[in-house]
Amino acid sequence: MKVILVTHTFFPYSVGGREKHVYDVGKVLSKRGYKVEIFTCSDSLFRYREKRESENLVIRYFPTIHIPMVVGYYRIPLTMLYNLLKTNADIIHVHEYFHFTTFISSIAARIKKIPLVLTEHGYPERIGIQALFLKLYHKICLPQIIFSSKKIIAVSKFIKAEILPKFNLPPEKVNVVYNGIRLTEYTKKSNVFRKKYGLEDSKIILGIGRLIKEKGFQYLIKALPTILEKIPTAKIVIIGPDHYFKKSLMKYSENLEVKNKVIFTGNVPEDMLKSAIYSSDVVVIPSFYEPFG
Repeated sequence: MKVILVTHTFFPYSVGGREKHVYDVGKVLSKRGYKVEIFTCSDSLFRYREKRESENLVIRYFPTIHIPMVVGYYRIPLTMLYNLLKTNADIIHVHEYFHFTTFISSIAARIKKIPLVLTEHGYPERIGIQALFLKLYHKICLPQIIFSSKKIIAVSKFIKAEILPKFNLPPEKVNVVYNGIRLTEYTKKSNVFRKKYGLEDSKIILGIGRLIKEKGFQYLIKALPTILEKIPTAKIVIIGPDHYFKKSLMKYSENLEVKNKVIFTGNVPEDMLKSAIYSSDVVVIPSFYEPFG
């Protein structure tokens, strides 16, 4: 059986929970004998490339138009629809409804008469132009996606409860399948992270995620002066890709006079991330919207 996994962003051009989820699903399926291709967007209008991870797993990056938006880009991959129609896949599995990649996948699935599965990872409410764009997308594109989907997967009960009324779905249409984790990968003792960032004598408060407002790191930083009164060696370390809200977070820590107590590492390799989790004294998830918190 051949499975196409479709996601609008992927490693190395984007790092996050969804990207890791898709990658892990692809690896597991390929190890079980399925032929798997991951279709995603490249970082350029002129770049196409393929990366073969194993005999059964190929990642295909399609040339992409990047339309700037307030919190990132809306991506339109050129030739992806053509390649979806050309493929001999048995199933197309798309991730997140609010993307052009999902819309064209639904078209391809209907034309080819093969099952479409949608995994919804959650999308916070937007305001302004983005909210209007979402409403337009709901009216024009969403019925096509929902009608085409054989099954919809929600990554948590929270997301299922959110999308049932939003999409006017019967409960049996949506299954909850939690994100997986290999616990054994996080049991290895490693203090490499502490040594790299000079934190041998610090109490580490660790946050992980994109530097966007919804992740709530501003509340974590706001708490730091109070924490320092009792634990002077405490430091906040935030791991995650730079995003539009980083400057605000840096300015916030400066105004609270805790700038030297907040470290932004950017993205780190997987082994370094695991070392950070092992080394930290506490991990905090201060998000005010988190599909799988």
